[in-house]
Amino acid sequence: VVTSRTGVPAVPTPLADSAPPAGRLGDRARLNANFRDEYYGMIDAVGDHDVGPPLVTSGLIDPGRCLWGRRPVRFAKQRFAAPRLDVTKLEGRMVDWAADRLVPKVLIANQTPIIEAVCDPTGAWLPGVPVVAAYPEPSGADAAWEIAAVLGAPAVSAWAWHRRGGTGLSSDTIRVGPTMLAELPWPAGPLADAVAALRDGDVVTAGSLVDEAYGIGVPERARLSAWWRPIHDRIAARAY
Repeated sequence: VVTSRTGVPAVPTPLADSAPPAGRLGDRARLNANFRDEYYGMIDAVGDHDVGPPLVTSGLIDPGRCLWGRRPVRFAKQRFAAPRLDVTKLEGRMVDWAADRLVPKVLIANQTPIIEAVCDPTGAWLPGVPVVAAYPEPSGADAAWEIAAVLGAPAVSAWAWHRRGGTGLSSDTIRVGPTMLAELPWPAGPLADAVAALRDGDVVTAGSLVDEAYGIGVPERARLSAWWRPIHDRIAARAY
């Protein structure tokens, strides 16, 4: 009912495979999200500090780019221009929490019309609530770039809609969660060109190349792009 109303294309056959030949995202990465405990654990450490890891919230994540420092953030009923965490103010298990997350990863926004993911290849950022993060296993920047490229594909957003359509706060958004993303089939084809395009900032080309790596045919890729591209372009055109 939801996907037909919103015009989401059918799930491409390779992503509907119950036993994908290349496995699933959960075989390649640990996925989790922060919740209430982490939110309250970081409140006293967040501020427009001169030093400390940037705090990246869902609102700062667009497809393939992070707008930290360019778009203001509201956190704990306060407005920040470029929030960082003063890790010296973290207490208890939050100290280990921060250390465990300052590694190469991919941050995925929640409550979005398509999947919006950005790569943190150097492990410089800390995820806010309720950002979902994918940590490659084994850890590494190259693996993080591959995950970011795959999550940015039109086919993957369509797959997510058919699993979670109508679960967001708006009928036009989906709630992205670690459990769902762990089940994402991994493409069997090569990803080097898609990663190169994403590194160059060309999210559209990267997504098309990932769809091709899934083995999706040209007509079906065109249908996916016709649905996904206008949404992507609206997001990319938003004012900072």
